[in-house]
Amino acid sequence: MVLAGSATQFEAGSTGEVKDIVIGFDFGTSCTKVVLQDPVLRTAFAVPFSKRGHPNNAYLLPSKIALDTDGKCQLSGFNRAGIRGLKRPLMKTPNRSKTLGSSSRIRTNALELASAFIGLVLREVRLWFLTDIADIYRKNRIRWHLNLGIPARNYDEKNIKKAFLKTALAGWWLSIQEGPITVNLAKNAVSRADDENFRPGMHRDYIQVVPEVAAEVAGYARSPLRRLGLHMIIDVGATTMDVATFRLDAPEEEFRYVFPYAEVNEYACYHLHLLRCQHVKEYFDSWIGELNKIDDLHATIPQSHQGYMPPPVKLADIDDQFAQKALVPITRVAVKTYAIRDPNAEEWKTGLPLFICGGGSYLILFKKELVRRAEHRLKNYKWSGFRPLELPKPEELKADALDPRQYHRLAVAYGLSFLFEDIGHIVPPSELQDIPKEDKRTALEDKYVSKDMV
Repeated sequence: MVLAGSATQFEAGSTGEVKDIVIGFDFGTSCTKVVLQDPVLRTAFAVPFSKRGHPNNAYLLPSKIALDTDGKCQLSGFNRAGIRGLKRPLMKTPNRSKTLGSSSRIRTNALELASAFIGLVLREVRLWFLTDIADIYRKNRIRWHLNLGIPARNYDEKNIKKAFLKTALAGWWLSIQEGPITVNLAKNAVSRADDENFRPGMHRDYIQVVPEVAAEVAGYARSPLRRLGLHMIIDVGATTMDVATFRLDAPEEEFRYVFPYAEVNEYACYHLHLLRCQHVKEYFDSWIGELNKIDDLHATIPQSHQGYMPPPVKLADIDDQFAQKALVPITRVAVKTYAIRDPNAEEWKTGLPLFICGGGSYLILFKKELVRRAEHRLKNYKWSGFRPLELPKPEELKADALDPRQYHRLAVAYGLSFLFEDIGHIVPPSELQDIPKEDKRTALEDKYVSKDMV
């Protein structure tokens, strides 16, 4: 029997043993990644998106959605048109209405579009699981969990945290409805998700939002390479770069991620690309303008088409200008942590462990140049610089088509695929006090301000 996209169970598994399956949903600005995990067997599966995924990496799904004239929503592949930029409006202007379409004039907002997208992706994910992993779990009744990632700094911002949680709740509800997902159906889901009595189709406690950087290092926290103490992570996405320091502790055999300081900024790889394109275009426009002046009176017509190519020149160093701005959040996070948030950390003496992750981290400018510049800019501080580390690919992650060197693209989704309570206790910057540098080695967790203490 062919399974519908709204299906949540195997046909014969309704009376079988209950099996928890966690969906780790990394909703990226450019691409979305999803990993499923069985928390009992500690086995995780990266979800391939076949025809809709990247031709060189099927685990990357474009974060874009297509609408027809009736408001019906569909996923868009790499070779199809669609509405991009779903995540940033969700962070900045989730309720701002806009008009789409040339004929039907569909009015919608970021909450509705993101919810529809998440619903469509969840249908694809469950259908893949119920089809391709059927041999393992066919006799089980599946108890689904959903963890959606959110930028670390925004985890402190209640409105943004609420917007992401609302899209997760509405997205799951949309995914289990029969028939197509439409804008009107998404409007209904989003409006109902505000009600605490709204039932999305699973227990509300099983739908959570988690800081992406905490999820990103969850695999590291469970690996043989794990070291407790202070770290820094730089996550370079398409349109945002997240920078955060975090302290990994394991009190009473439980993981705790304390975030002394975090920033989210727009100096990411696509921003760099657009700046480069703009500068090259200006140069070529100027060169074409010079060619148009050739009339055999003021200048000689070239002998061949080769004479129309611009001479090699040194363009203004746009990379240098970009690096100067991208460097600011990195140095600020380091200085704030060093000066007031965790000044007595041993890692200032031994080298601060640094992870550089995300789709843009392969660029030398982010991978090495910014690190070099940050160390140079902070040379007057008494510290030993950065100690770059690579996130190890977990043996438990099943992703046959994944180049191990590309694991960092799935690190967030993998970390999100743990049960929420197993990811660890997350302490955001707002719940910390500053630590005077003259204090003798005061444990950062002792400066944690719980809600009960406020």
